[in-house]
Amino acid sequence: LHLGDNVGCELHWACLEDSGAWVAPAMQPGRSRAVDPMASRMECKFDCVLVFPRDTAPKSVVFVVLVQANGHEHWLKATGGKEFIIDVEELVQSAPPAPAPLAGSQSALGPARVA
Repeated sequence: LHLGDNVGCELHWACLEDSGAWVAPAMQPGRSRAVDPMASRMECKFDCVLVFPRDTAPKSVVFVVLVQANGHEHWLKATGGKEFIIDVEELVQSAPPAPAPLAGSQSALGPARVA
């Protein structure tokens, strides 16, 4: 698929409630911006990473990809025209433990304690 040289690509995303409703994140990740009361967007031409502090990470994230090319918008969706869903809670639970911080360094939870 070649859309030309003047192409924009954005992740159109939100947090997903258990009811299936899209909701705004408690805290907007870096490079992301709100576009309405529920959804946010961030550029994703080559890659895209959402980073949340552990205490504000959503249970799930829902998204579609918006491609703008040659004056047209193309919404890329999952099979059946549905949104893509990432179960963040499951990913966090299955992730390997983080390495211990080095002595004297700061961690996301505050200063490291050295015994």
